[in-house]
Amino acid sequence: MTGARCFIAAASVQEDYDLLQSDGVQAYIQAKLTGPTTWIRLPKQWWPPEWDKYHDPVVPLVYALYGHPQAGMMWQTHMEHRIFALGFSRIEGWPSAYHHAETGCAFIVYVDDFVMIGPSKKLKALIQRVNKVIEMEEPTSLSKYLGCKHKSSVTYQGKVRTTETTFDMGEYLNTACDLYEAASGRKCRNADSPYAPELPLPQLLELCAEVGDLQPHAASLLMKLLYAARMSRPDLCTAITRLASRISRWDKDCDRRTHRLYDYVRTSANVRLKGCLSTDDLMSL
Repeated sequence: MTGARCFIAAASVQEDYDLLQSDGVQAYIQAKLTGPTTWIRLPKQWWPPEWDKYHDPVVPLVYALYGHPQAGMMWQTHMEHRIFALGFSRIEGWPSAYHHAETGCAFIVYVDDFVMIGPSKKLKALIQRVNKVIEMEEPTSLSKYLGCKHKSSVTYQGKVRTTETTFDMGEYLNTACDLYEAASGRKCRNADSPYAPELPLPQLLELCAEVGDLQPHAASLLMKLLYAARMSRPDLCTAITRLASRISRWDKDCDRRTHRLYDYVRTSANVRLKGCLSTDDLMSL
């Protein structure tokens, strides 16, 4: 995520840089499985007719099929072997980020998602070379990546170009609210902050003495929101982390505070994080 933000910043301050994304086509089965042989059973409806004479046939797995414990590692090894042969090297301290010194381009690869930056002509030519050894979809401008929708707009003042980028997690947050409503059995209401009102001490102690109804769902409900907070909604962080500290001693006051948090999330789902940089920022970035 941070590497992708660095790419967005770099593309914003450089005159002729492109920022593109692409997916590997059926990425895992581009890689062959190595190591000890894995034998698998096929569903009976996939058996060829001549297999009817067998009771329990198994076959060796040749490709790194999604779901195999080693498939992700095999794909990464396969991908790295091919891009290193084209002149890429790892960027120190940034796992899955790669630099191509000859062209000045760089790639981030998250599972099968590629984010790519570089001088426009050189980047397009490099992608064509990569596509000969790794099958990729046609590159597009950075849009939805890691569940976050990215939208950039450009304005000019003389020769100075300013790029504003919006990070939008609205769709993700509305899905989170749907899951919350299903788990809690209540509908989200309007709320202007993520913090529940303070209660008189006797009432608070009464709530704290009972186990909360949301205890079985608490971890997943908070983790869902924490990801969105990291991507584009820092205003949610404090309310989430306060509740996260209560996971092992969840009570009805935690339920109340979670209800308020999700009320606010539904109300503010369309709040977006924005940032801008211009070509004047290149030397001070």
